Amino acid sequence: MNGLGETMIPEKITGSWNVRVKPENNKTVININITNLTASRYFPPSQYTASRTLYLDVKSTGKFEGMIAEMIK
Repeated sequence: MNGLGETMIPEKITGSWNVRVKPENNKTVININITNLTASRYFPPSQYTASRTLYLDVKSTGKFEGMIAEMIK
C-alpha cells in the first residue's frame, strides 16, 4: 500500500535463490527459498516533484517456491 491506501505494483523485484538438497529417509528433500528481496518503483518528475525511486519492504508468499517444487517433483 502506498501512503494513500492504494496498492502499488513494483516495476522491479530482485532477490536471491537459496536451494538446499539433502537425503532423508531414502528420498531427496529439496528446499527452495527466495531471500534478500528488494522491490522498487520509479516515479518520473512532474511539474511539482522531482523524480524518485521508492523502495518497498517485501517478503515472499511462498507461492513461487511452491510452483518450482511442483515442477521438479
